[in-house]
Amino acid sequence: MLTKILKQKPSQIPLLQVADYILWVVFQVFEHKDFRYYDFLKEKFNSIHDIFDGKGEKGTFYNKTNPLEAKKLSPDSGLGF
Repeated sequence: MLTKILKQKPSQIPLLQVADYILWVVFQVFEHKDFRYYDFLKEKFNSIHDIFDGKGEKGTFYNKTNPLEAKKLSPDSGLGF
């Protein structure tokens, strides 16, 4: 199977910019405990899966019924670089 990877200019596909920004917002929460941008967009997220949280067997899922909050993040959340 051959996989082609095509380089795109952000101006050609604006939705790539949106996806990149959303991922950056989640990164800021888990890596830096910075919620300012997340709080602005949190209604747009259906769920977020924290695979590094050891509370559950498969990590922790944050959603409308279990919202993501700073006090809920474990010290092991994020990549820890």
